[in-house]
Amino acid sequence: MLKIKKINWISESAKEAEVLLTDGTFDILCYSQPFEYDIENHDFETIYLFSVSNILIIDNERKSLVKKLNNSYDYEFSGEVIERNNNRIRVGEFVLELDFPLPKDIKEGEYVSLYCERVDIY
Repeated sequence: MLKIKKINWISESAKEAEVLLTDGTFDILCYSQPFEYDIENHDFETIYLFSVSNILIIDNERKSLVKKLNNSYDYEFSGEVIERNNNRIRVGEFVLELDFPLPKDIKEGEYVSLYCERVDIY
């Protein structure tokens, strides 16, 4: 189950926040606007990745990875393709939806690595 670990309000009046989510293993910093979740009662079905690039199949290590890069929302992820038609991968307990289509040679059940410039929740 995903939990909110921390909320950093950018603007409460605009409902704009940086939200640190955790699944107990991985932490992901997300941008949210409007942020209207109750810290105790929330359901993040999907986290959205923007400006996705460098999508590659992982042949040797089939494991999840969350690696924070230099900028505030930049990440490297590795995870399992769970919904090819919806461009979704699973990383730990996170379901991540890509803003860029998965290459046609990638199938459900395969592991991929990728980069993104922004992570959002709505």
